Amino acid sequence: MDVFVKGRGIEITPAMREYAQKKITKLTSFNSDLRSAEVTCKVERGDNKVEVTIMADGFMLRAEERRGDMYEAIDAIVEKLEHQARKHRKRLIDRARGHSVRDVPAEMEESTQFDVDATPPVVTRVKRFQMKPMTPAEAAVEMDLLGHNFFVFRNGVGGEVNVVYRRDDGAYGLIEPGDDEA
Repeated sequence: MDVFVKGRGIEITPAMREYAQKKITKLTSFNSDLRSAEVTCKVERGDNKVEVTIMADGFMLRAEERRGDMYEAIDAIVEKLEHQARKHRKRLIDRARGHSVRDVPAEMEESTQFDVDATPPVVTRVKRFQMKPMTPAEAAVEMDLLGHNFFVFRNGVGGEVNVVYRRDDGAYGLIEPGDDEA
């Protein structure tokens, strides 16, 4: 597998390049269809961030990780990609055996933290709170005051439940319910 390592705003040392290439190349043991990987290392908001996109025959693996140390971020991202590669391989095996992906309940299929060998994730805490009507800008200010990455609120204009969130680029995003006909 070809592994391309690049830096955005930082210089990639030969040792870091070799470390990333060695770790990412090991993923071929989970799936021989992996063809090329692009590793991007950068410093964002004081953390070291690593993004990896792996192209394969018929599918793609992608993950990102933030850590205090670039080498720790690389190790953590390889674990995420191993999980994705194992999950994809299991799906291929199930299809070959005649099991359909449709046999997996939708809530399990969509979960990125679901390990195919473990039990499904369990909700361990439920929060209830009053949602006063507010604008998306007011919700963003409230989110910042709380120090959260997202905030659920009732939009004062339409009365619908919306979510405002902080994007990786530092900007804000808004999630609104859509029409089923779209």
